[in-house]
Amino acid sequence: IEVYYDDDDIFWGHCIIVHIDADGNPVSADIAG
Repeated sequence: IEVYYDDDDIFWGHCIIVHIDADGNPVSADIAG
């Protein structure tokens, strides 16, 4: 699962993408944009 969060310019216009495994645990996170 990939969760996308629009930061509303908290991180200078970037967004946060969190990858979640089948058990609902966060696996990794990236800042994109």
